[in-house]
Amino acid sequence: MPKGVKPRASVSDDLADTEFDREVRARIAAWVKAIRERVGETQEQMAQQLGVGQPYLSRVERNEQPVQATFAARFCKIYGVDPLQLFNKPPASPDETKHRK
Repeated sequence: MPKGVKPRASVSDDLADTEFDREVRARIAAWVKAIRERVGETQEQMAQQLGVGQPYLSRVERNEQPVQATFAARFCKIYGVDPLQLFNKPPASPDETKHRK
């Protein structure tokens, strides 16, 4: 390694620490929790629908778990959310989204 260059822990560590990334994760977390509550599902029920474990979903909702693209895509498809909406605040009323099973 060249003199004066510090090794990084990982590329993902560098990318995950920006204000933008924290804001995106917070918005996705809010969407997941808001939609789950609006459709009246438990974390266990939604986790089953999405093919993930309940602990993973819980960490996503608490903004403690980075969301993988496949999770976000599956969430949007199953719960009828336009993927671009994940970058906005969650809807104010349950009528603004539709649930498809």
